[in-house]
Amino acid sequence: MKRFVLGILVALLATNLFLGYHVYAAETAKAGGDDEVLARIDRLMTVLQLIRQNYVDIDKVSTLELLDGAIDGLTSKLDPFSQYLPPHELQELNEETEGEFGGIGITVQQTEEHELKIIKILPNAPGERAGLMLGDIIQAVDDKPTTEEDFNNSMLRIRGKVGSKVKITIKRPSSEKLLNFQIVRERIPVPSILYTQVLPETTIGYVHIVQFAEPTAKDLQKTLKSFLDQKVTGVILDLRENPGGLLESAVDICSYFLKPKSLVCTTRRHSDTRENRESENFHQFLSNNKWQFPSNIPIVLLVNGNSASASEITAACLQDHKRATLIGTKTFGKGSVQNIIELDGGSALKLTMARYYTSDPNRETIDKHGVLPDQTVEMTQEQLATAFLNLENQQVNLEEDAQLKAAVDFLSSKPQTPAP
Repeated sequence: MKRFVLGILVALLATNLFLGYHVYAAETAKAGGDDEVLARIDRLMTVLQLIRQNYVDIDKVSTLELLDGAIDGLTSKLDPFSQYLPPHELQELNEETEGEFGGIGITVQQTEEHELKIIKILPNAPGERAGLMLGDIIQAVDDKPTTEEDFNNSMLRIRGKVGSKVKITIKRPSSEKLLNFQIVRERIPVPSILYTQVLPETTIGYVHIVQFAEPTAKDLQKTLKSFLDQKVTGVILDLRENPGGLLESAVDICSYFLKPKSLVCTTRRHSDTRENRESENFHQFLSNNKWQFPSNIPIVLLVNGNSASASEITAACLQDHKRATLIGTKTFGKGSVQNIIELDGGSALKLTMARYYTSDPNRETIDKHGVLPDQTVEMTQEQLATAFLNLENQQVNLEEDAQLKAAVDFLSSKPQTPAP
């Protein structure tokens, strides 16, 4: 009976696809190739039916999973940054861009034995107050053994709505008994700015921006104001390993260092009107008239091959306007803009809908080319990892961070004009 009902549902799905296609075909009849598209849709439904009827392990995969796989297949033919986001991946993306999530304040690592080991606990977070300890092994979340699901699903179930409860079952090396903890989730911040300090024996402020999220610009403004209170004579913005994030965040950050209404970047997308598919839409992003950092204090941006997207917008903009000097290596080269289109059932489509261009019309597009630094200084990933570990521990070692050393040397060579 269940298979009969599924068969009816698949048939209805095929009918809907068929009808939807004919609406599409009527609108694009001039484009040609309509019959072939319809034949491929028929072929898709045939393949789905053949899998359901003949695949040896069909009990291990649902029809819904197969259809999600088909959607994945559609986006796999696009650029690397377009993708189908099932509900849990959309949730993760929203948490990253919002800069916070509901959780208990722990970092977990999967061991070689596929156990979930707590390797970090945020101070005064719910996990610490409940009594969780470093080295604890999470056996179950809400009585569901972690061995029965993958790592990501376990982590998503530890997270949840602020104010809700989660039961964590722990195996502690010092105890033979399993320990149960009922913990109330709280709002946990996702930091976008790390390692903020005035470098020892200098008057140079340093800040590492790890992503461009909603709170990033405001957090950076607080840091810059703190630097001004400490009378810095130069500032280093570290964008190494920064994959980007929100375009609006990059525009706000660039605005701190530019005159109001300066061009930050331009986005270009194809028109979505069927009447004129060849036309293109341009949109200019201008700096706003919010808070301004003193223009007499020099800025250095550290960049490398993993600085991408919004990082590159920031780097190219401040370089074009001669407001900052770039030190490091050529950036990643991602000059495209993705929009999130929410779908039914809590899923979404992340789709590349535009490309961006810098404030310099003569600059070669960033996409696939990247941004070249003013001063090239090479470092291996191992050297960079060591440098970041030192910074996390508030131990600046310029001899182990050649790029940071070059930035300090550059700023130290400038006239020492203290902040007002």
